[in-house]
Amino acid sequence: MIHSGIYYPSHSLKAQLCVEGNKRLYEICEKNSIPCKKIGKFIIANNELEIEILHKLYVLGKENGLTGLSLISKSRIKELEPAIKADFIIYSKETGIVDSHRLIKYFEKKSEISNVIITYNSTVISIEKVNDYYSLTIQESNNELM
Repeated sequence: MIHSGIYYPSHSLKAQLCVEGNKRLYEICEKNSIPCKKIGKFIIANNELEIEILHKLYVLGKENGLTGLSLISKSRIKELEPAIKADFIIYSKETGIVDSHRLIKYFEKKSEISNVIITYNSTVISIEKVNDYYSLTIQESNNELM
């Protein structure tokens, strides 16, 4: 899933990273022929309280720099998709899906080119910043420290 970042607190690091990550992820996928698709997402409200929450989410999304957000009223919903029963909708155009296996393989290959050691089923014991990189001490599943 490629998220838009609509649910994160205004101007938070999570929101900034999600909005930026959304754009960059689509760019990476396009450049490296990784299948992905902007399918969009409907966030649905069916009563006054939920409509109020959607308005707040919409404002939050705009504050966080999301693009492709729109509010859709009940009459317009019926025109767009008659099967949806809702009083109000936020449509997030930038939400999408990605072939996660191909994406993981891409990042794995990129990491190995940069001399990153990948180890699975391991516990991080410590992280230390050394100049421009980080050094991790891990305990592998066989209890060896690396």
